[in-house]
Amino acid sequence: MRAGVRWGVGLGVTLPAVLALLTGLASGPAWAATPRVVAQSPQGEVGEVRQVLLRFDSDAAGVPISAGDPRAPSPFTLQCNGSTPRGDASWLDARRWTYDLREALPAGQQCVLKPNTGFGSEELRFSTGAPVVISTMPYGGQRIEEDQTFLLRLNGAPDLDSVRRNVWCEVEGLGERIPVRLVEGATRDELLKQLKRDVTNVGGPGSLVLLACRRNFAPDTSVRVVWGAGVAAAGNPQLVSRRVQRYQWKVRQRFLAEFSCEREQARAPCLPLRPMTLRFNTNVPRALALAVRLQVVSPDGKGEALKPREDPEERSATLADARFAAPLPENTRFRIVLPAGFKDETGRALANAATFPLEVATGGMPPLAKFAGAPF
Repeated sequence: MRAGVRWGVGLGVTLPAVLALLTGLASGPAWAATPRVVAQSPQGEVGEVRQVLLRFDSDAAGVPISAGDPRAPSPFTLQCNGSTPRGDASWLDARRWTYDLREALPAGQQCVLKPNTGFGSEELRFSTGAPVVISTMPYGGQRIEEDQTFLLRLNGAPDLDSVRRNVWCEVEGLGERIPVRLVEGATRDELLKQLKRDVTNVGGPGSLVLLACRRNFAPDTSVRVVWGAGVAAAGNPQLVSRRVQRYQWKVRQRFLAEFSCEREQARAPCLPLRPMTLRFNTNVPRALALAVRLQVVSPDGKGEALKPREDPEERSATLADARFAAPLPENTRFRIVLPAGFKDETGRALANAATFPLEVATGGMPPLAKFAGAPF
C-alpha cells in the first residue's frame, strides 16, 4: 500500500486525479460525442438549391427515433447573404438532417451553415453562383421587330454594369459585336406592366432584364443576343458567370401588300366571277384595311369606287387583307387605291407603296358562265 502511494506521489499524481483519468477513459474520447459531417449537399457552386442535406458519422445525441420530429434540435443554422431563408428543418434519422427551402434560392447567394451547440465549430459553405438566363421574350425562333426590345428572365438579379460589359448582340452578315442598351426607369416599368410581368418573380427583384441592341436590324436577318461569361451577381461581384448563352431570332420581313386574283392563264385578266384580294404580310388596323378602294378607271376619272367586303361576324382590330367580292364588272379596268397614311399595326410604312395605285383588270365571263346565264 505504501509502495503504491510512494509511486503515485513520486510521479506528482494525486489519487483523485487518477480516478478522474480512469473515468474519462471509461467513457471514451471527448471528440466521439460530437457528430462530424461526412457528406454535404449542396457544396461549392450550385445553380438551383431547394434543399440542404447533411449526413453525420455518428448518431446525434437527443435526436428522436421518429424521423421528422420537429422537437429535435437543428445542428446548423443556414444563412444566405446575411439572412436565413424560409424553410423547414427536420431529421430523416439520427444521422441525416435536412433543411427544405420553401422557395428555391436565387442566384447570387453566398450561404454558410453555422454549427449550433454540440455540433462542433466548423462552418460549411456553398453559393448559388451568378445569374443565368432562364427564358426570353420573345421566345427563341420567333419573328422580331427591327428595333426589338428583349425581356430576359434570370434566376437572380445581375450587376447591371457587368451586363453592359458582357452581353451583346450579333447580326447575320456583320462581323462585330453590337453593344446592348438597358431599358430602365419608368419605361421599364411601363413595358413590364404591358407584359403583365411582376418584377418580384421567382428570381427576386431585379431578375427581369429589359434590353435592346444599339442598332436597328435589317428585315429578314438572323439576330442573336449573347449572355456572355463575366456577368456578376448584384451585390456579390465575386460570383461571376462562366457559361455563354445564345438566343436567336429572325427579323420580320418588310411590310408588303400583294394583289391576287384567279385567272384562266398566267397573264390573262382576272376572272370577274372570283374576288380580288389585296393581302398584307403583317396585319393592318381594321379601319385602314377597309379604307382601301377598288376604283373603276373611267375617262372622266369619276369611276365607281368599290369597298372591301366586310364580314359582319369578324370584329378583330386588325385585318390581314382587303377582299373585293365577286361578281365584278367584266372587261373593266380598275385601280387599287390605298388611303393616306397606310401603315401596319406597328406603324411601319408600306415598303412597296410606290406600286400603288395598282392597275388591274377583269376579262370577259368564261363560256360556261355565259351559257349558264343564257335564257332557254
